[in-house]
Amino acid sequence: MSVNETGNVLYITEFWPDPTQSAAGRRQVQILRILESAGYNVTTASTAHWNENQNTTTFTKQRLQLFLNTEQTVSDLIHHNPKLVIFDRFLQEEKWGWIFDQFLPTCIKITDTSDFYSLRNSREHSITSHTVWNIDSMLEDPVLLRELASIYKCDLNLVISSVEYKLLTQDFKVHPDLILHLPFRILNAEPLAENQRLYWKDRKHIVFIGQYKHAPNRDCIEFIQSNLWPEIMQRIPGIEMHIYGAGFPQAYISKFNAVYTSLQIRGVCNHLHPILNTYRIVFAPLRFGAGQKGKFIDAMCAGTPIITSAIGAEGMWTAHEIPDSIAQNDTDLITLLERVYNNEKKWKQSQTLFNQVALHLQSNAFENTFVNTLQTLLHTLKSHRHTHILGRILKTEAYAAQRYKYRYIEEKNKKIGGTPPKF
Repeated sequence: MSVNETGNVLYITEFWPDPTQSAAGRRQVQILRILESAGYNVTTASTAHWNENQNTTTFTKQRLQLFLNTEQTVSDLIHHNPKLVIFDRFLQEEKWGWIFDQFLPTCIKITDTSDFYSLRNSREHSITSHTVWNIDSMLEDPVLLRELASIYKCDLNLVISSVEYKLLTQDFKVHPDLILHLPFRILNAEPLAENQRLYWKDRKHIVFIGQYKHAPNRDCIEFIQSNLWPEIMQRIPGIEMHIYGAGFPQAYISKFNAVYTSLQIRGVCNHLHPILNTYRIVFAPLRFGAGQKGKFIDAMCAGTPIITSAIGAEGMWTAHEIPDSIAQNDTDLITLLERVYNNEKKWKQSQTLFNQVALHLQSNAFENTFVNTLQTLLHTLKSHRHTHILGRILKTEAYAAQRYKYRYIEEKNKKIGGTPPKF
């Protein structure tokens, strides 16, 4: 498929894609790679400051620096004239979507939900308010209606988890034509070869991976420290847990590491798979969150078994597929950890089952469906929008207010100093 057949794609994101820093970065690069491989001419756009020394990818070579509420940025977006625009989560669609509807009406609008924000947000609220989460909790989340409105205003929305696909299409009755399941994919070159993987007897300790800025990660490691670690040390003498991730402030690390010498934050890890290969278990009892977890993709690539919660495994594997991997409560977590950590046979069985899940995640079937769906939309956009008229209604109502807000801020910026210079 040639570039001429496909055309320009604009990928709008809050932060420049960096797969070494987070699962979100990995997800961004996955989408950019699919588009490039399909022949699209991809440009990444962001309001974030671009640092020439930052660890990004070849997919950010074509960049567009954005500034909110400026005539120059609107002009730049119109001049780019993409056939497709992809928003990294609904907040980007809220900021920029109206420009494409007003000035580039034939541009196909797509949002990658990455993880369904309202689901994660309502689950977090249930944890902090000590209540049990259910679908009503999500219906009461103040962000839900905004996120659903953004979904309806787009021609297609990508979801990473099969659970979220069912939630949107069955519970919220969003038409399946507007939702496409695109899970994480493990590339064939990513997993460590069998002869590179260490045996059970050559591995020790447990590990957690996750960046500081992601609230489910912070909650998880603090929960382990306050609720689980004292008993884990008693049940498995000599065990240590090491935490790797970007963005941990030094003051936070010092305070956390002062509590237990056996439970330590070690900061950024640039060569993750070889490091994970030295641990027996990836331990991540997440209490809230959504989507799929990049930390578990990395664990599978290193052949390291995982013990997590039902929310952690959601949309990736089930307890039926991999016994002794998903805990239902605190006691179960520690019991499973002790059972798999200390038993070579059970550990090997768990590793084998995770290898099977990883093999399934190497399939490119979902990516092929994504590319084919894009091609269909390019040829049927008018009829597609006529069928899903609610999106057109929401655009009419929502963008009247959005355009007014934009013009107000634009005029205000002019009075206090003009358009900010480009970096």
